[in-house]
Amino acid sequence: MTALLAAVSSSMPADESDRAIQCKIEASDQWSYYQAKSIKAMLTQDATEKARYKDEEKEIQKKAEERARES
Repeated sequence: MTALLAAVSSSMPADESDRAIQCKIEASDQWSYYQAKSIKAMLTQDATEKARYKDEEKEIQKKAEERARES
């Protein structure tokens, strides 16, 4: 019984660590996506597309910051 409790309790920090790593990866992915949208916004000549990219950037930034806080 003690061995079972020890095994369960030792796996809990690993799960939290795995979750933190996953959040960091997702945050990194979101920042890369943000950079891609930023580059597209800089390269486009169309004002409506530029505005759309800027709006998308804001949403992506929120997601990236949220994931970074979770980690």
